[in-house]
Amino acid sequence: MPRYKNASPAARKKSAGTKGKKQNKRPGRLGRTVLFLCFTVLFALLLMQWIEQEKILRRQEARLAELEEQYLGIVSQIDDINREIELADSPSYIEHYLREKLGMIKRGEIMYKVEINEPEQDG
Repeated sequence: MPRYKNASPAARKKSAGTKGKKQNKRPGRLGRTVLFLCFTVLFALLLMQWIEQEKILRRQEARLAELEEQYLGIVSQIDDINREIELADSPSYIEHYLREKLGMIKRGEIMYKVEINEPEQDG
């Protein structure tokens, strides 16, 4: 113990107690780099997952818009059919249908059918 010859007993004890222990308990440069890389990789994975979920969400929203458009078209068709069903009971609709679709006429009427032929174009 010649080294501590002039030192106080408390200083000798303090110096002797830290001799075999590590001075710095914080991670070293390598430890911090590894920790940073781990967090970076974790962040990148989470970011990629979020981007994929956003793509799926956009596709589902587009599909939903298509289905809503189809639904509105079907509702419109149903309304048209219901209107035709209501009209089918009226005598004026039945007469109109028989005249237009089937070419029927009343007794004493004469039907004229006018056909217009367009001239052929040379070309």
